[in-house]
Amino acid sequence: MRNGLAWLFAAVPGRSPEQARKAMALAERAVELDPDNGNIWSTLALARYRVGDWPGASSAIERSMRLRGGGHANDWVILAMIRWRQGNRTEARRWYDQASTQNKRQGRSDDDLRRLRDEASALLGTSPTQP
Repeated sequence: MRNGLAWLFAAVPGRSPEQARKAMALAERAVELDPDNGNIWSTLALARYRVGDWPGASSAIERSMRLRGGGHANDWVILAMIRWRQGNRTEARRWYDQASTQNKRQGRSDDDLRRLRDEASALLGTSPTQP
């Protein structure tokens, strides 16, 4: 429940600072309750990203990826945005490209991934790939 609500607040860019902080608080509590759930760590990473906590976001997404055997396309897109904000443009592009390659292989993407990919594309100055 907390993770789902946190994701709703964090997944869409442009939310108010108050909503971003609420997402982070909800995700932090969800992690406390289920610390071995990679999905929740991914939500926490995105929420921390939204409030501008790049080191905290980085730590959370790395934990998510460890828990999920290397991560998923959502993780990689989030990590690309974090690395870009941290000034590591080369690594950011590598993670973005990895997510794009995976997305092409699957031939589909959910709305959240599409929205995150479009946001990352704008941030990195690339054109979004289909689908």
